[in-house]
Amino acid sequence: MFLQAFLRCLRSRIPLKAATSKPIHALGSPVRVKALLSILIFNLAAACAADSSGSQLCHQQPVTTTQLAAWLAGGVSGSRLARLVVERGLATLPTRTELHQMEVAGASKELMTVLSSGNVQSAKIGPPVPEALLKGAAEARQQHFHEAEAALREVVGADPQNSALHFALAAIYRQQEQWDEAYDELAQATHILPDLPENHGALAYLFYRLDDGPNAIAEARTALQRLGIERR
Repeated sequence: MFLQAFLRCLRSRIPLKAATSKPIHALGSPVRVKALLSILIFNLAAACAADSSGSQLCHQQPVTTTQLAAWLAGGVSGSRLARLVVERGLATLPTRTELHQMEVAGASKELMTVLSSGNVQSAKIGPPVPEALLKGAAEARQQHFHEAEAALREVVGADPQNSALHFALAAIYRQQEQWDEAYDELAQATHILPDLPENHGALAYLFYRLDDGPNAIAEARTALQRLGIERR
């Protein structure tokens, strides 16, 4: 596979660990590095859209409807989330209210089918999706990003240990080209849930937009490793 060969040729020059500090806005990249990075970002997006049943999620914690709604708001596809539910299961049994909320949040038919399949870790009833999250997602779909930001900041403040909420807020900041704020939220999302490929993929795109080629490639490689695409 071309992507694997491309990554192998970069190993001697690109650090294995992703960056842990804020991006440097003034850092430039040679034209050829930017071209290769564009290819890598494209392949990463394709890999996330494809079957990722081999993703390497160490803890395999079950997911919640709130996390799923937040990832949808952050741009993760319904098909990818459906596979995530199949792999990890739901934390609690979704109620009719939650299923309706997921439809409102933009869940695909595939995701709704999986949510109704009974693949749950507990028969207990969990909390519904926060209304502020649904409001933020709706505002984002209308490209009302300032209003979406306000709603998502509210829900993040109420549940700061939810990685998916930080991911969604980062996406809103990214739409407004507020790069420092987007980085802060993605750093939080990745710290809480380091094994989710989408967190590293979003960081890769952020570094790419900031012309920080080495860190973008490092994060993209980490995302591919989490997806089980790259083999050493």
